[in-house]
Amino acid sequence: MKRQLELDLRAKVLTFPLSRQAAEVREVARRLDATHGDDAKTYWRSVVADLDRRLSAHGLAREQIDRELWAFFDAVQMEMLRQYGGDAPQKGHTR
Repeated sequence: MKRQLELDLRAKVLTFPLSRQAAEVREVARRLDATHGDDAKTYWRSVVADLDRRLSAHGLAREQIDRELWAFFDAVQMEMLRQYGGDAPQKGHTR
């Protein structure tokens, strides 16, 4: 019983959020920029499905997974803006 409890406690902690994994964020942004239409949708869906599986395998709850996926989406969008040379708005600010 104690071993299971320790496993459950570790599963609640995400030590390195997806949105902070700069290399993966940059790669996804680059590939999305190079892909268009249905191919871009298919690629994005495959990325999300893979990330979802990875987070589920770590034991995260659905709510946590959804937050991580949305944060990753935001990070990819900000990276795409940066790659275009635009200034990304600061968190909490809009243009």
